[in-house]
Amino acid sequence: VRTADKTYNGDLGGLLMSTSFDFGERFNLGLEVKDGSGKVSSDKSVNFSFNEYLVHSAFKFGGASGPNVQRNYSFSIGFGILNKNVKFNGLKLDETQYPLFLGFDYDLSENLSIRASGYSQIDKFDDNRAAFIELAWPVTEKIKVVGRYSNYSSEINKIKHCGSDYVIGLETRF
Repeated sequence: VRTADKTYNGDLGGLLMSTSFDFGERFNLGLEVKDGSGKVSSDKSVNFSFNEYLVHSAFKFGGASGPNVQRNYSFSIGFGILNKNVKFNGLKLDETQYPLFLGFDYDLSENLSIRASGYSQIDKFDDNRAAFIELAWPVTEKIKVVGRYSNYSSEINKIKHCGSDYVIGLETRF
């Protein structure tokens, strides 16, 4: 966490819940809720907590997919609405952003796929952005184990929250 005059370091713990709904082969709608908190310190220790609510849509295009294609791949572009709330050192801050999304999916093999994606608000690229890379391993026909690394930076009222996280989760298709 960085303010105008200090940098605070620490580890935050939290929870990420994410879902995506596919509408046909080319369009999807996603929802993510992230909640985190912990102590950060500079010359003294203070509490930092945040929560984010993100709704986004994407249109997939290009690439190749289907049962007769050796390696499935696609590109995606979309938009979203992100609301972030921060509590830090007695301050409560809130901001809504409208980021642009870009993504790429590729099947490395029959049993492993990679996804790279990111988003940013165009007019605040230096202050608000996130990038993700995911590996997905099928366990059954409808369930995958997903490992995800993300790196992000967001600024609200001159308080900048930067970092990265690792997530291991399950993905299922209905």
